[in-house]
Amino acid sequence: MNRLTFYDEFNNPCYRTKQYSPLYEQMIDTVVSNSDVARKLAHYEELAEQSRLIILPPDYLQIYEKIGDCVYELITDECEVTESLLINIEMSETNIQAILIDNEDGNDSCVRPLTVSLDCFGKTVFLTREESEQALQAVQE
Repeated sequence: MNRLTFYDEFNNPCYRTKQYSPLYEQMIDTVVSNSDVARKLAHYEELAEQSRLIILPPDYLQIYEKIGDCVYELITDECEVTESLLINIEMSETNIQAILIDNEDGNDSCVRPLTVSLDCFGKTVFLTREESEQALQAVQE
């Protein structure tokens, strides 16, 4: 990744931008130094370089809001949709996972936790029954 920020001789974070100059009647390169934006961007870039910046999927908030609700898992081998309960989202250094409880038999003694990557949402795990049924139809065709 190419950095957008750099540090000047006084160790202030800076970034380059283009700005229109009426004097020259054209765009010229300018340097923004020690601004809130430069400091925050430099901080994020440093976290990314240290592998300490977690980039959440775009639909993370929608998934997070479903904790405690049902989600629908597409089982392609059996061509069916099962209903599971989303109980938690866990983050580790390598990935973000959703913890589901699958109670396919309707018997409390058969409850088993499932761990799925958030990447599965929208592919094999869906937030609504309608989405899961559309995916099932697409698989069957």
